[in-house]
Amino acid sequence: MSISQRVDIPGKANHNKSYAEAVESLQLSENPIPQYIPVAGPQGPQGPQGARGAEGPKGDKGEKGERGLKGDKGDSGENGRDGKDGKDAIPPSGQLPGWASYINKDTACNIVGLSRGNDGWSQVVIDKRNILINKDFLPKTSVDLWNVETQRLNFKRLKVGAKVSVTYDFNITTYSNNTEIWIRTVFPESNISYTQFVANLKYQYSYDFSVTQHIYLNTEKMTTESPLVEVRSDFDSEFLIKSITVHVS
Repeated sequence: MSISQRVDIPGKANHNKSYAEAVESLQLSENPIPQYIPVAGPQGPQGPQGARGAEGPKGDKGEKGERGLKGDKGDSGENGRDGKDGKDAIPPSGQLPGWASYINKDTACNIVGLSRGNDGWSQVVIDKRNILINKDFLPKTSVDLWNVETQRLNFKRLKVGAKVSVTYDFNITTYSNNTEIWIRTVFPESNISYTQFVANLKYQYSYDFSVTQHIYLNTEKMTTESPLVEVRSDFDSEFLIKSITVHVS
């Protein structure tokens, strides 16, 4: 195969030049083409103000229209029905609402981690010597919703079909980066667990959390069984439960 050598063609632009070289060669041309740019001249002086025109005549006032006829009086509506006795405000389960809070006055932390508890699940406890209980708003006929002796939630005397919302306020201090935290409410006999992933904590730090779980008591056994609360961390951490608030509806 023959190989031809590339040569510049007379009169044709040389595309081997860089863009900068092409611009520079144009600027250094011996016979640059003159360019004329129109430039606006200075603004002339302002002319004298013209005389004010004469005011036009005032228009005539229009005639007053006739007054419309008075509309007919509408019929009065029927009287409303008498209110009910309020029983419809109670949930279908018949459970009266209420709540109670259990505050931990102790500031000592517990160590949690995969090497602790049951497969990393450590039970949440509030020492009965350091607990502050607010049960002024418990549901009628209900007992304490937290048993300080067994360290478990207590749903006895609640009705089947009731909704229980439990809020856990706690502090976690991590020793390692990227520590995962989980919390759960367990009915061991019924084999029911409300498990919730809390967070993946990126840095070694002290964190405050408020986690709420909604529990529906759909069997008689769930009302008599006392569920326990557990927390799990994949690395050793310091855990402090600050309060447990239980709301029933």
